[in-house]
Amino acid sequence: MATRSVGAWMVPVAGQASSLIATYLDAAPSPFPEPTGGATQDRESVGTVIGGITINFQRLNTPTGFSTGDLLTFPLEQTCSTTPGGPLPCGIPFGWRWNVEVAAAVTDDASHWYTIQRVTDKETGQYTDAQDNMFPINLGVVPWQPDGPEQGFFQSKRDTNSVFYIDAPGPRYFVDYPQDTLAVVSANARFNFLSLVCNWAHFYHQYWNLNIVVNAGPTGPVLAQPPVSNAGLGLAPLN
Repeated sequence: MATRSVGAWMVPVAGQASSLIATYLDAAPSPFPEPTGGATQDRESVGTVIGGITINFQRLNTPTGFSTGDLLTFPLEQTCSTTPGGPLPCGIPFGWRWNVEVAAAVTDDASHWYTIQRVTDKETGQYTDAQDNMFPINLGVVPWQPDGPEQGFFQSKRDTNSVFYIDAPGPRYFVDYPQDTLAVVSANARFNFLSLVCNWAHFYHQYWNLNIVVNAGPTGPVLAQPPVSNAGLGLAPLN
């Protein structure tokens, strides 16, 4: 998130300093920022996010269900024949998803920006094996780890001022994906996310969370609709 440099670097190898010729790295911000350069043009060359990062948990009142200008789409298996946004009772064979749009308005060209997301989660519940024996799910709290967004789920088009990406977190129908032999009967999946929108000099963040509850129904697992399954801003307790 800074100016770019090329040249010789000193790195430790077996406890001794050794030289390395490397391609550019993102170094610390300087008073001569890209792309226009010059301390007098700082405000032109370093944009900011206006009003923070927006997390849309429900379908918006637009033709696509997303913010105006968002041209992204969810894969067919994640839409479950419904419009984007909100909890989706997908079930077999994919899982239970909550389609989310992350959006930010920026003061400069959107192509100068990128996104980072991290997640921590905990899932409890029950699953069955091939002989219909019931076992508990208790995966414990998963440490914070990278979480995309993957290519094709992120939009920062040149000559626009809006950044978008979409996500569809939720528990899978099987606890041993991709083997798909241990079927989930019930689940309580809790997720905390950290979403960042960044350029070379600044980053902006937003915490948000999901709690997706799947109940054992008479014909198979059923997504518990809000307010049992819920979503919101900030961090939620995982224990």
